[in-house]
Parts: sequence; structure tokens; C-alpha cells
Amino acid sequence: VRGMSYALRHEPNLRLDILAAVVVLAAAKLVGVRVWEWLLLLIAITFVFVVELVNTAVERLLDLLQPRLHMYARDVKDIMAGATLVAAAVALAIGVVIFVPHLW
Repeated sequence: VRGMSYALRHEPNLRLDILAAVVVLAAAKLVGVRVWEWLLLLIAITFVFVVELVNTAVERLLDLLQPRLHMYARDVKDIMAGATLVAAAVALAIGVVIFVPHLW
């Protein structure tokens, strides 16, 4: 709980992820998605949260060790940011696949 609290206070992207999740879940309720679609949405949302939290943890660790790892710290942070981007892109694709048929 302390780690999640820290991340919520210090990571604006996590707060944006939560806002997006609330909007997606409200939209899912509004359009009446099926049970399996709920499951996919919840998995996608959880996936994004987990990757964002791991990214935050790695960044904090690298900030602590950076004087000794300066040559690699930026690369590792960029790789973690890439992982976060992939998670968000997959979640977006799942959202499109689920919501587009409900909107047409």
C-alpha cells in the first residue's frame, strides 16, 4: 500500500492511467459490454498499472544508483518507458476492438 501511495503522489502518469481506467470502465458500463469484454478490459487496465509501477520502481532504483551506472541508466529508463508505451498501446487496441462494435 505504501508503494502504491508513493507512486500516486509522485507519478502523474499513474494518475492519468487511473483517470483513463475510470473513463473506460464508465464507458463499458454505458455501452453494456459483455462479461468477456469486461475481463479483457480489466486485464488490460491491470497490465498498464503493473508496468507503470515497475517502471516507477526501476526509475527510483536507477536514481539511487545513477552515479555508478550513468552510462546505462538512461538506456534502462528508456527501455522501461518503451515497455510502458507497449502496455498502453495494447490496452488501446483492446479498447478499440471492444468499443467500436458497440458504437456502430
